[in-house]
Amino acid sequence: MPDRANGFSIEDIDRVVINVVIIDDEKDFTWGLELIVPLLLDGKGVNHKVFPANNAGDAMKVIGGLDGPAIVLLDMTLRSPKDGLDLLIKIKGATLHPVAPFFLTGDVRGETRDEAAVAGAYGYLGKPLNNPDLQRMLMHGVTILRDNLRILQRIKIAKENEEHAKQVAIEAQHAAMHDKLTGILNRGGFDKRAMEILANSRIHRTSTSLILVDVDDFKNINDEHPWLKLGGDEVLRQVALVLKGAFKRDATDVVARWGGDEFAILLENTNDRSAKRRSVFTRRKIKGLQVSYGGHLIPVSASAGIGSLSPAETTVNSEEDLKILIDRASVNLALEKGRSKAKRKLVKDG
Repeated sequence: MPDRANGFSIEDIDRVVINVVIIDDEKDFTWGLELIVPLLLDGKGVNHKVFPANNAGDAMKVIGGLDGPAIVLLDMTLRSPKDGLDLLIKIKGATLHPVAPFFLTGDVRGETRDEAAVAGAYGYLGKPLNNPDLQRMLMHGVTILRDNLRILQRIKIAKENEEHAKQVAIEAQHAAMHDKLTGILNRGGFDKRAMEILANSRIHRTSTSLILVDVDDFKNINDEHPWLKLGGDEVLRQVALVLKGAFKRDATDVVARWGGDEFAILLENTNDRSAKRRSVFTRRKIKGLQVSYGGHLIPVSASAGIGSLSPAETTVNSEEDLKILIDRASVNLALEKGRSKAKRKLVKDG
């Protein structure tokens, strides 16, 4: 597949229109070149347009309106010996397109060649012109412009590829840190953020709390309602939405899918009492869910366990702090699940 940028491939560059701008204060000379240049370029199969200008003002208007690369045939003297040199500097700064300038002059001294080179011209022709030399100069300009276009295209393509690679890397990193089903952080993403929060808590001497949430009897949802098939996935998505809505304080609350039907919420600058209050509120929100899927309503409830770490209990290691939080939250979650299961059995038995 050809490399592409700005709508055409590098292979298409030989078909790009080459503008030829003729700048000379002698109108008859300019008119004559308007007739000759197309004949010389047509003979070489070059797509082109020709634009005449008889003074610096007209020349700058032409240059400013170009939509592609240009060969500039510029009278070195115009109305005074340095006008052409000064105008060339302005021309090169007035367009973003490649320009191949050549001087036309009746002065063929060596110092004239030096002045032309210093000004940035690729060459010059002495007046009066002859067609073979003019054609060679034009084709030299065509070659220069096409080479410049190829370089610019490759630079653009390289930049586009670099930007694409960066975007792919960003998307891959996001995918690696987020749960595909619910869109919230996965365990890896949680661990990364947890290290940052715990380190910050240690520096500022603040409390940190962890809430582990487990959907009650999740295994039985698909077992008891096999016709729902993916109903369990919808339950997890809805619970994740509730958690994201309940824990979004200053972007410091971290909500993640812990694995299976478990979720984890890490709360920065939050003590045990505050965490319990927020946990009760969240469990009520989850219990109010009636997940609709496949024409059926699935009742949802959840248990939660809390682990907190005060500034006095903080260790010198974030991984160790997280382990303490997980252990405490897991124990409390197990106790809560046991109590919830006993209540549900009691209700079921009447």
